[in-house]
Amino acid sequence: TGYSTFLISKLTERLLKDHFIREDGAGGSSGGRPPTLLSLNPNIAQLVGIHMGTINLRVVVTDMCGKILAYRIEKSFVDQGPDNALDHLLRVVLDLLKEAKIGRQALSGIGMGISGFLDRERGITLSWPKVPSWANVPVRSYLQENLGTLVEVDDTPRTMALAEKRYGKAQHSDEFVYLTLGAGIGAALFLHGKLYAGK
Repeated sequence: TGYSTFLISKLTERLLKDHFIREDGAGGSSGGRPPTLLSLNPNIAQLVGIHMGTINLRVVVTDMCGKILAYRIEKSFVDQGPDNALDHLLRVVLDLLKEAKIGRQALSGIGMGISGFLDRERGITLSWPKVPSWANVPVRSYLQENLGTLVEVDDTPRTMALAEKRYGKAQHSDEFVYLTLGAGIGAALFLHGKLYAGK
């Protein structure tokens, strides 16, 4: 980082005290006292990931490090209209939080990938060609109001590309194209190590 050992020690002490990180034993030594290994504390946050597609709904509850605590795949019911589908989604999320023994107040955030065209800034589904009833649906505000937590909504290929970069075969790739082939076709681009947004 270029920071002094003293500053790093002070920052580390604060992060340990606040339980953001934890000690994971000693590392290898090249002479002198072996370093203490540190890692992110997986219990600092519980998160929900959602994929709502034309056919299927996938919901996962994880800790901060991505360990799966509960998972379910069901029909999405998007063809029955936004009200029915979002109410069904809410029931599934609440069931999985209960299964994972996590209270609603302990939920730290939700990330959702959804098909269709989005206003990502406002978390609104503008249109969904395969299900025309999904026009101007405020997905983010629905989840925020009912679950009281931070919600990020993006289109499915972009969320899948982020996951591939974080956990998959693209971890060491700064440039790649992620393609989704399902009920529809989509793509996302990573350029210079960042998810591309724009025309």
